[in-house]
Amino acid sequence: SAQTHGVAVTSARAVIPVLSTPEVTLTVDGKAQDQLGLMFDYVAASPVRGYVKGAFDGTTATGPGDLSLHLEIPLLHAWDTKVKGAVTLNDNDITMAHPAPPLTHAFGTVHFFERGTAGERITAKIWGRDVSADLVDAICADAQPTDDNGTIAIALSGKASPDNIPYFADVAVLKEALTHFKGETPFVGTVRIASGTGVSVNVQTYLEGVTSDLP
Repeated sequence: SAQTHGVAVTSARAVIPVLSTPEVTLTVDGKAQDQLGLMFDYVAASPVRGYVKGAFDGTTATGPGDLSLHLEIPLLHAWDTKVKGAVTLNDNDITMAHPAPPLTHAFGTVHFFERGTAGERITAKIWGRDVSADLVDAICADAQPTDDNGTIAIALSGKASPDNIPYFADVAVLKEALTHFKGETPFVGTVRIASGTGVSVNVQTYLEGVTSDLP
């Protein structure tokens, strides 16, 4: 066994398939198993961080994770390296920059490429309630949810209650007003992680299931 960036590597293979060509390419395949927080450090040290301009810097995570990585490195122009990999979530807690709410008990697979990330049917809990998340409509190497500016969009759906709102706007008057509202309501939302500028959250709900005792 070996380690790289503190992550325990379970297998690794490096090959140059053809030497008699101007486009000599080194192909690297590796797998690792360790704490998910170390996986984020591993990915941050790869070319992916540059393409998304450090959008996930500061993200912390707990619990075990699995990482697979495939690199195709043109030896005469390594800046054109192709990256394809995946991080598997297995009952992990993940905290990104505010205002993105913290995720607990996360399950699913996040794929990453040299241009960004993708993922489908990721499940987790936010404030103890079930949510599902998609980073793209279809998982494939040419369908990343990262635009030309490096912005990553994550679509969320689930349920929330009025007392969750102060997490986004910690205002005393609002907190007092929300004590008059009870219940749970379905919501849909989008978390956008913008290159170099941080995280933004947009949530929409019709407030079905919420009641008020206000006159």
